[in-house]
Amino acid sequence: MMHRFHDHAMASPFRVVIAHRDPREAARAAAAAFAEAHRIEGELSRFTPASDISRIASLKPGEALRLSPDPWACLSLALRVSAATGGAFDPLFRSRKGGRPALLLRLHPSSRTVTVSREGVVVDLGAIGKGYALDRMAALLGELGAVPALLSAGDSTVLGLGAPPGTSGWRVALRSPRGRRSGRSASFAGGDEPILATVDLENRALSGSASRLRPGHLRTPSSGLRARGVGATWASCAMRAGSAAGALSDALSTAFFVAGPGGTRRFCARHKGVLGIITGVKQPGLTVFGQPRGILHPIRNTPRRISR
Repeated sequence: MMHRFHDHAMASPFRVVIAHRDPREAARAAAAAFAEAHRIEGELSRFTPASDISRIASLKPGEALRLSPDPWACLSLALRVSAATGGAFDPLFRSRKGGRPALLLRLHPSSRTVTVSREGVVVDLGAIGKGYALDRMAALLGELGAVPALLSAGDSTVLGLGAPPGTSGWRVALRSPRGRRSGRSASFAGGDEPILATVDLENRALSGSASRLRPGHLRTPSSGLRARGVGATWASCAMRAGSAAGALSDALSTAFFVAGPGGTRRFCARHKGVLGIITGVKQPGLTVFGQPRGILHPIRNTPRRISR
């Protein structure tokens, strides 16, 4: 029996669908998951003055700040993704001004502290925080036995925990960025945009990025210029022990939009379990990088090209 729940956190609607025989148990588990999302928001938001992430902007060179576990984990992951994508994803893009992230902020694992090279270093986890929250929510639902479950944050990131009985996974839609409500190409809720393909998610996360919802909000970190050349991108990562599939997918969809087909191809070739999907600005076809493994189902008349 499917039970649907809604809440609002991190400036986005959060949704949870739980396949459970007891509606009261499902409701309690969903409430706990939403509480976790609100807690994560308070710890990761740069707009919350008391958060560790916000306090980094007040650091002076040589001054150290000890981070709580979740800000430390999310920021550490964000910087690793930044390095792995050659800066296509960058949580320090608001502070770069041509500088490299490694020169602006340093992590000290032994003390779980951060230091900065100059004042006013701004950390923005907006492109990874929602996915990180979904990872934490999914871990909690698993501990409570509230599975299978489908979790989504806004219209951009979704995580399938397990699979509904008799299915190969939770089926979600990839929507065209050229619909009347432009920009919802990463939508997993209903909408009037044409569906390009569906993806089955069983212990996988999927995230999408498109520029037409807020033109110019996706920018190349190194130059600050608007990222161009693709209509929408999606990234899907498999859940593994100790991994953060939601956070990774969230960050990589942004990185793939900035890096374009060439950067996406190179990243997926080096990282198993990552699926990259790109659609052009004018062409409706999908170019797929990585190993789809049968989870991607293009809609009829939507061409697909597989790139290795």
